[in-house]
Amino acid sequence: MGPCDYALSTRERMYFIILELLTLPSESWVSSQKLADGMYVARNTVINDIKAVQSFLASRNARLISRSKYGMRVEVAREIKLEILVTVFTSLLAEKKCEESFFINYLTRRFNLAIPMGEIARRQTEFLRRNNSLVSPSSRNVMTACMFVMLNFGIEAYSDAQMKDAPQTELDLIGRLIKEVCAAVGPPHVSATWIDATEQMILTNSLAPQVHKVEDFDLYCAVTHFLLLVGRDLNIDLQNDGLLVESLISHVKGFADWSSDDFDIGSDIAENTLMSMVMAAARPHFSVIEHFLHYPLNDNMKASLIVHVCAALYRGESERRTCRVRVVSVGSGAAGNYLAAQVKRYFNLDIASVDLSADVFDSQNDHAPSIDFIISTVPINSEACPVAVVSPVLSIEDINAIQKLAFTCSKADESELEVSSRGLAAVASIFSVGNRKKVDYLNRAIGELINQLETLESRTKENSPLLDLLNSDGVRIENGPLRWKDAILLASERLQKGGFVQESYVEKAISNVEEYGSYIVVNQGIALAHAGSEDGVEKDGISLLICPDGIQFDDIDDAVHLMFFFSQTKGGEAYLGLFQEVIKLGNNRIDLASIRFSKSSEEAYQRIVEVLTDYSASSM
Repeated sequence: MGPCDYALSTRERMYFIILELLTLPSESWVSSQKLADGMYVARNTVINDIKAVQSFLASRNARLISRSKYGMRVEVAREIKLEILVTVFTSLLAEKKCEESFFINYLTRRFNLAIPMGEIARRQTEFLRRNNSLVSPSSRNVMTACMFVMLNFGIEAYSDAQMKDAPQTELDLIGRLIKEVCAAVGPPHVSATWIDATEQMILTNSLAPQVHKVEDFDLYCAVTHFLLLVGRDLNIDLQNDGLLVESLISHVKGFADWSSDDFDIGSDIAENTLMSMVMAAARPHFSVIEHFLHYPLNDNMKASLIVHVCAALYRGESERRTCRVRVVSVGSGAAGNYLAAQVKRYFNLDIASVDLSADVFDSQNDHAPSIDFIISTVPINSEACPVAVVSPVLSIEDINAIQKLAFTCSKADESELEVSSRGLAAVASIFSVGNRKKVDYLNRAIGELINQLETLESRTKENSPLLDLLNSDGVRIENGPLRWKDAILLASERLQKGGFVQESYVEKAISNVEEYGSYIVVNQGIALAHAGSEDGVEKDGISLLICPDGIQFDDIDDAVHLMFFFSQTKGGEAYLGLFQEVIKLGNNRIDLASIRFSKSSEEAYQRIVEVLTDYSASSM
């Protein structure tokens, strides 16, 4: 498509005229007809557009001069000219959602701009990803536009004060970004003054508060905490899905243009039962991610997160059993059959029966079919199983209620430890009778089993990332309820006294919670307090505070009972195994309780070893 085939919008024509005026050689003029020819429009169209151009320039301290004999030109200071160009290209990026749209490419060719905007944007993204820096879409547009303008229009203006050999002060993140992008796409040499001017231009556009350098470990905690809260509302353990956590982290760090017109799934969410349910559960908790990113998520950003969660739920369907349900529609067989047909359409459920009576089977009756839950058009008092009360024609709310029950009932039950009394009685009987051969055999067999258990647990201690840093001396039990800040101070004492961290590291760990909330709560009853690798840490270490009576946070109701304090010297990905093991301790309420109610540090440490040990790896 050529420029003659592309109908410029009113705003695009205004930007074109502004660029034409600002790029004129000194004391040169441009006529209305020339502007019209460049845009393939009538001269009268340009005359009408000039009013908007004049107003735009006047609001930015630039004066449009018009002479009937010569045409038009602009009187403007150099710095203001560059700022106007940044405003134009930033607006274009925000409107076009793409650094390589037809209009931007046309302007690049028309004005002989040597360095394309798309290449600048790509190099910028690579730098920010390597440096673990998150930037809002609006800030990213400002950065791209500033470097694009300064590389194409500002090199000569800032080349005379300090040449490349002049001494330079150490550059901060934005300065290093500018220098690296320029080295990759720009002229071979730029002055230190040019780098300073470009950085100042970015900061002038209020970018500084929106450039957020992150620690991978912080991001792991924020994403896991978000999934914990969403999963709690759905009664699903989302935070334990390592693949989901990894995909969301990669998504957040990928700097994808979530605002793109090509990515619009809002209507899909409204029509998709599962996505609608997950969105409803996630909506109160998006603030966890927003606080961390330092900017609000738009609808498409939120939708993209929901897509990842739903993909994980679909992936896990094969691991969940099919629920058996009873459909009840009092008084109308046709209505009952229609309700059952709707249930079959939306869900993978085994319908045991469609009944016209609200009477339920006695849960103690051996002849009653095993039912996970009931779907009924009338309220039913049933202690045997839960009931979803719905309309004869299912609404979105009805569908979500059924889906939540299906997720809840399809989970494997956590049962208390069952010990075979028959087996113990048989062993006790053999020992009481005193048959020497049998007793010797049992002693050998039991000894071998104990050795196998000890071998498995020893192997866990050797290979566990968590146990590589934690020993029984690092476990502390504190009775009585605690506030989260006091718990962090107590949990950090050992590492601070041992020279693992400085006081500033502990202060930063506390300020992180004050700023981001309870994002360090990574599973039911478990928190992982930490700061960054640049916040006063000397060496890797971890300690554990156990509080049987509970640690309270300000923004969540459920208490935490295990407060880990972690000192990290490397990037977060290096500790992924440790992070996953900490989460694993809270996956089963019985395992968590065994640690929580330990009587000593040594017992608590042994319980942790047992939770982390895979006893199925035994050869017996």
